[in-house]
Formats: sequence, structure tokens, C-alpha cells
Amino acid sequence: MPLELQIAKESPEAPGLKVKIGSHCWTGTGYLSGQDEDRAADINAFFARAVLPIRGGWGSSRVLPYLDFDTIRRNPR
Repeated sequence: MPLELQIAKESPEAPGLKVKIGSHCWTGTGYLSGQDEDRAADINAFFARAVLPIRGGWGSSRVLPYLDFDTIRRNPR
């Protein structure tokens, strides 16, 4: 696990929060963490729980067509 991600994980764990890293975090292709559909699947799964995104950027808008906005609406974060 890269040091940057390890620090980001340990920070919320210190006060007792549980951290789950997206299942497609390591399936990167180029500068993105996996295919757009896979990254959107991680986001959809997290909106059914608590969400604290730590990264985003250039490819973020590419997942919008694949997000489940009904789930997001029911579980605002």
C-alpha cells in the first residue's frame, strides 16, 4: 500500500472509524483506478454506507453516467 494511502487510511482509524478501500482501488489502468464502470461501482457501494472520498480528479466526471443517483439520494452524505 502506498504511503499516501496508508496515511489517509490511518487518520480516520485513529479515533476508531472503520476504513474500507474500494475493491477496484488496485485495478488501475494508466492514471485511473480501474475502468469507469468499476470505479462507479465502488462509489455506489459506498453510498449505501458512509462515504469519505480521499482522491478524485481528472477521471472523476467519467463515472457520472454509471452512478446510482437513487441510492445517493436515499443516502446523502
